[in-house]
Amino acid sequence: MDDREQEIRKLLAQLPGGPPRLKNAGMDADLRSYGMDSLLFIHFAVVLEEHFSIEVSPEFLDIDKLYSLQKWREYIDSQDLVC
Repeated sequence: MDDREQEIRKLLAQLPGGPPRLKNAGMDADLRSYGMDSLLFIHFAVVLEEHFSIEVSPEFLDIDKLYSLQKWREYIDSQDLVC
């Protein structure tokens, strides 16, 4: 597990009101099956935006597009390339 993955997992584990089992999700696991709902998804997006100093494009504020930690990681990595 590299630093970026650790950061994402730490932020996920700290989400208030998030199901405790979310912290056990694998990188490719569908977070919806671990209890991620649309409200928690938006909260997670805001936390990631603040932490990584990125802005999630409105077209990606969709749990069907960023449904796993791996998808989030790829999105964050792509934003780092642009910045």
